[in-house]
Order: sequence, then structure tokens, then C-alpha cells
Amino acid sequence: MAEVFAIAPFKKLLRGTGNRVGNDAAEALGEVTEEIGYLIIEEALVVASENKRKTVRKEDIIEAKRRLW
Repeated sequence: MAEVFAIAPFKKLLRGTGNRVGNDAAEALGEVTEEIGYLIIEEALVVASENKRKTVRKEDIIEAKRRLW
């Protein structure tokens, strides 16, 4: 999968926890975030389709998150 997110923000996020983290943790967090994002997008497309729309709206993303979690 192509890298969608820059790693620097994840490094900053992890450093902000005050805990020790491995060098590869930021990269792994970016990969997991990307995978979760794709899952939400796929479900949001289903929600939009069920509402007879091609355009994904904010409420579709929120509903997709609710359905998945």
C-alpha cells in the first residue's frame, strides 16, 4: 500500500505520550491508521449508495464508523 500519511505527525503523537516507543512505531501507526481509513471509506460508500447517492458526506463517514465500531 502506498504511504498516504507522513510519518512525522505520528512520531510527534507517540512522543507526546511520555512513554518510550520504538523507532518503527510511528510507521506502524501510520500503516494501521491508513488501513482503518480505508475500512471506513468502504463502509461510507455503502452508506451513500444505500441513500442513493454517489457523493460521500460527513454523515456517511459517521454512520460507517458507528456500523464498524
